[in-house]
Amino acid sequence: LWPPVKQQKQFAITVQPPLRLSSNETVLVCISSIEVDIFPLLLESGLVEVLDQLGLQVQVKRSAAGARISICVDSNICPSRHSYSIQVRSDVTVIVAADSTGLLYALYTFMQ
Repeated sequence: LWPPVKQQKQFAITVQPPLRLSSNETVLVCISSIEVDIFPLLLESGLVEVLDQLGLQVQVKRSAAGARISICVDSNICPSRHSYSIQVRSDVTVIVAADSTGLLYALYTFMQ
């Protein structure tokens, strides 16, 4: 094994309850990015359509207050090209991507 077992970092894994969305709930989607216009990608990915088919009403806004899904493009957080991070918590799902391609990949993964 490399690195040797004594040098390997130990990671604590915390399990949080999943994000639960109820039918007829209004889902606030926060899109906060100045690098990329996220709204067209949000529509192209089909996320809004999928949430609508599940009986959820979607409102897209720029502020994070009360948002259940937060979407951001930030190459400082995801430095590798086309990379993304999805964090699902009990109160919000945070999707961060390095660029527009990474955002599409993240949205497709989230919808699965």
